[in-house]
Amino acid sequence: MTETPSPAAAIPSTPDDRTQAMLAHLSMILLGIIGPLIFWVIGKDKSEFQKDQATEALNFAILGTIASVVTCGIAFIGVIIFAIIAGLAANRGEVYRYPVNWRIVK
Repeated sequence: MTETPSPAAAIPSTPDDRTQAMLAHLSMILLGIIGPLIFWVIGKDKSEFQKDQATEALNFAILGTIASVVTCGIAFIGVIIFAIIAGLAANRGEVYRYPVNWRIVK
């Protein structure tokens, strides 16, 4: 079993990697699960940073979708806020971990 890097762990990244990771997080605002899923599929052959952040975004999009359905959309406000925070962190090259997340997709 591989360990998930801690938020303080650094993964080398290029500006393009950081942009793709940021878009993976922010895409869930408009496209729900589909946005991060697209970045996860195309990012599997890319850099470790992009793959890591796309996986994190996809897992949170799954959790956020379930929570939004259960709470009749109220949880979507939190999804938007955390997606923006994660996108900004990814754009700075930081490995971001959502405070609450199911790590279903590896």
